[in-house]
Amino acid sequence: MAKTGLKDAYLHESVTDVVQCLLGLPLLPANDIVDALQDIRITIATDGSHSRQLQQLVAYTKRQWLDRRSVGPDRLCVRGNRARTNNTLQSYYSGLHRRIQGS
Repeated sequence: MAKTGLKDAYLHESVTDVVQCLLGLPLLPANDIVDALQDIRITIATDGSHSRQLQQLVAYTKRQWLDRRSVGPDRLCVRGNRARTNNTLQSYYSGLHRRIQGS
């Protein structure tokens, strides 16, 4: 967000709403992610004080997470996954590390 100039703007409700919607995309079914991103793009007011930066953030999200063959909506989607973050993996390695040190 700092690159798009939205770091300080995050305090504005309209910016916060868009960012939270973008962060929620992985929780949607994979088939709905592209349409939801389009809906987010449409809802950004064209005359808003941060609309250009928000459009850049949406374009970045599309380019980096949806258009790349290595990611795409199917891999981005975490709906139905028990472990939706890497915290599970971090917890496993932390426990493993404790066991190794205790040996």
